[in-house]
Amino acid sequence: MVDKADRRIVLYVYCANHESSQFRIQWMRYGEKYILPNIIREVAHVAFEVEALNRALQGKEVIINPNSPSEGVTVAFIFKNGAPVKLLEFTDINGMHNF
Repeated sequence: MVDKADRRIVLYVYCANHESSQFRIQWMRYGEKYILPNIIREVAHVAFEVEALNRALQGKEVIINPNSPSEGVTVAFIFKNGAPVKLLEFTDINGMHNF
């Protein structure tokens, strides 16, 4: 298993802590070697918590398949109305339900 610090280096993604933002916005910056679809870098996205990620993805245009960037959360991106949308499913009982 790769620890969180190594994962951030591999993806070249740098995130601000949303809990310290007045409006709970997680600002993200992407390095030149960012390896995921350009639309994620170029177009702002919203994030929604879902109860069942696989069910939420049915019939949608998936641009990033489900993956687990950190313990207790699985995420995927869909393309909707010209923009990426991040869907998150929390498996940790504490989760980030106030995300």
